[in-house]
Amino acid sequence: MAEFERPGLAALLDYAREGDTLCVVRLDRLGRSPARADRDRRPLKDSGIGMMSLEENLDTTSAAGS
Repeated sequence: MAEFERPGLAALLDYAREGDTLCVVRLDRLGRSPARADRDRRPLKDSGIGMMSLEENLDTTSAAGS
């Protein structure tokens, strides 16, 4: 699998702070494949940054979140 630089994601990780929430319309806005999106979510989780996806009804900031 080819590796792509993600300057926008890198900038987000530099800017966002623990307790912030990233909101995307669909997970494919974060990664072009489910595996890539899952891999790109890990640094957010490790930094204490929540994530919401509107179409997939995903909210990692809630007690029932994924």
